[in-house]
Amino acid sequence: MKRCSAKRQKKNSVSEEKIDYFSNTFNTEKSVIAELLSISEESGPGKNNAGSDGNVGVDAVVCGEQCGFSNADSQVLSKGADEIQQRDMLLSHLTNCKVRLLGSPSTLHIKHVRDSEIFCGPVSSSVFVDQCSGCTLVFACQQLRPHNTTDTQVYLHVTSRAIIEDCTGIHFAPFNWSYHGIDADFKVSGLDRDRNNWNQVDDFNWLAAGTPSPNWTIIPESARKCIWD
Repeated sequence: MKRCSAKRQKKNSVSEEKIDYFSNTFNTEKSVIAELLSISEESGPGKNNAGSDGNVGVDAVVCGEQCGFSNADSQVLSKGADEIQQRDMLLSHLTNCKVRLLGSPSTLHIKHVRDSEIFCGPVSSSVFVDQCSGCTLVFACQQLRPHNTTDTQVYLHVTSRAIIEDCTGIHFAPFNWSYHGIDADFKVSGLDRDRNNWNQVDDFNWLAAGTPSPNWTIIPESARKCIWD
């Protein structure tokens, strides 16, 4: 494992229009909304750990209280509750991977991921998704923030809102994954299992009142996956 430093960047500016809109929507102080809208996670590409056989290895990421997986192709990756409980998780630069996170992390960051399945137990706070495509994401959280993401299915339990930005082809369905110990993980997370706003999605790029955003849809019940490997 390698020690590394995490970088965070804030957007240079957030439009007053967006702050006003979401402050009114959430009945929340404008200063809080402005801080939420300015969050933008940035992670470096890391090293390409190619072995003598030409296969790309997996970096186990440890950045203070942050852990996860980085730089993997066509692999099955998993972590248990003893490894992720109330920690900051980072998944980055993954292609054609299956990831299972069994536990309750504090925050989940998913960045530069393609054609992968990611399952995660209840996340106490936010899930940030950036630069992802062709993925299936399955998790419970307090807030979901996808950026620059396309052609992705999200099976979601969210107690606040899902707020997308610069996204297209995002498809939502209710969270329906289970595993041994999930009840205890929900208790650790503090999330309300009876409150799920999975189909209440706001789009920063579509603020027209009364007109649905073309950037996201609901997956029809007949097309929803209910049996997971």
